[in-house]
Amino acid sequence: MMKTFFIFSILPILAITLSDIIPKYDITNSESIVAKEYYQKDSMGIYQMTENVPLEMISNISPVAYDKKQKQLYALSENALCVITVRNNAAKIINDDKTLPKLKGDKLRQTTEWASDVLAKRIRFRNQKRMDFIQDSIREDSIREAERFAKLEREVAQRKAQQQDEENYRKAHSGEGEFRLIPTNKISLFCLLCNKSYCEDYAFGCYLNNDTLVYLTKEYMFGAYPYTLFHTAIIPKKLKSDDTFKLHVGAFGDSLKNQTFRAENVELLNDMTRSEVTEKVIADCPYGFISDWGWNDKYGCVTFFFHYTNVNKKTIKYVDVYWKITNDVNDVRKTGHFKGTGPVEQYETASWNWDYSSYYVAGDATQMKITKVILTYMNGTQKVLTNSQLKIFDE
Repeated sequence: MMKTFFIFSILPILAITLSDIIPKYDITNSESIVAKEYYQKDSMGIYQMTENVPLEMISNISPVAYDKKQKQLYALSENALCVITVRNNAAKIINDDKTLPKLKGDKLRQTTEWASDVLAKRIRFRNQKRMDFIQDSIREDSIREAERFAKLEREVAQRKAQQQDEENYRKAHSGEGEFRLIPTNKISLFCLLCNKSYCEDYAFGCYLNNDTLVYLTKEYMFGAYPYTLFHTAIIPKKLKSDDTFKLHVGAFGDSLKNQTFRAENVELLNDMTRSEVTEKVIADCPYGFISDWGWNDKYGCVTFFFHYTNVNKKTIKYVDVYWKITNDVNDVRKTGHFKGTGPVEQYETASWNWDYSSYYVAGDATQMKITKVILTYMNGTQKVLTNSQLKIFDE
């Protein structure tokens, strides 16, 4: 036993010494190389042993023993116990190495059995590590799969609850066209066409996709002629995350994504609408209209303001506004006129304000009525507006 221990204890030193002299074995220095025990990884990464596997080359070995008669070197590699039948050139080097055990018979058998056991323990250790890793992976995969399934169940439950909420919302908002009243909860929308912000509780939606909302507002041309105007806005993140907005879109999103409406036609539609309203204004008020006016008689002195919009091609030079003031029983208390100086070009609105005048009225004066407007144009011509030609939009 002491002698065997001595042989085994010097193996690392022998491996270093001989491997330095012969770093690898191949056809140049070997008749054959056979792995008596050859371990290879299977598809799971577990080493499996195959016996008597011929090899073309081997390196990085630890010599175990040498059978001088058979010229066979027994050696361990990382994953094999090899028998190398060496040629004469290598045999001479090995024979000269006094530290390498030259064995035969039972001693050779015992040594190779020991080497086989060393290799087997090494492989078992690696396989155990691999099995532990596989088990951990399986456990982790199982946990992840359970978590994924639980998450999926939660998502399904949430979606069912959401669908029920959307169905209830649809029933509660089933009036004709009510799906177009999109709750915006005073979250500002910025129109990319007119560069104005819209901030109300609801927007009247025409079209909606993931990022864009096309909506309508009621506008007034010259402050008197109502019309609808299309707006295009990028839906802000704050609105996208609003619960009421999300519920409305979930309930009516398909209806709002009307494929017959083309968002790129919005500007054309607006231009057509403005053109139609402008034609109506010109037809109704060919010489323009008073868009706002007012008076006061504090301390008996008559004060007055008015705004005039010109829709005629001719530029206004002067605007003379004639009026009368009466009491509650229609007695005339004062008449007069104020003269505003232009110029006022087509589609422009001008304003004038008299905080003081030479007109005074009695204390029972309660009403003022505009009776006539005389327009003087830059070319000297005049137009007198009375009765139905006199258009006043002061609401």
